[in-house]
Amino acid sequence: SHPLCECVSQGCSSLCSDCAQLHRVHTARMNYLLHTLILLAAAEMTTAGRLKVKCKEERIMAKAGEDDVIQCRLYSKNKAGSVAFVWKKEDAAEIIYNYTASHGSRGQNPSYRDRAQVFDNEIRKGNVSLRLRNVTLSDSGTYSLSVASRSQRTQTQVFLSIRGKNRGVLFRGLK
Repeated sequence: SHPLCECVSQGCSSLCSDCAQLHRVHTARMNYLLHTLILLAAAEMTTAGRLKVKCKEERIMAKAGEDDVIQCRLYSKNKAGSVAFVWKKEDAAEIIYNYTASHGSRGQNPSYRDRAQVFDNEIRKGNVSLRLRNVTLSDSGTYSLSVASRSQRTQTQVFLSIRGKNRGVLFRGLK
């Protein structure tokens, strides 16, 4: 039989030098395997839960006075309801809509109050789109969507261009 087995079966409180060396090698290999498995599991969780946001279009043309939706979707293995996101207008650094688990629009620019909304009942399904009601020419610009979970963050941008209600009339005097 193996010396380690004899030492253990005889109830030795300390192992002989050969058995101690064998035990250290075995323990080191097991620790290495355990750490490797933990790292692989952590890498898999990070990859599986990675946030990704995709908008239907990068450039949108809308007509003044109408409603428009900037359609964006969040892709993640995590629950979409456990994320927070912020819609901002980049050229003025204005907060258009700030969504958190408590639902709110803290810090929202007053010109977007009652005009900007998200689809609360569809956020869990990944819908992070922004609806703007009664768009005006001043709504033209680059909009950014920042999404964050506890450990990750991602961002995307969309350019919204607004044309006048009666395009020809708007520019009639500028020949």
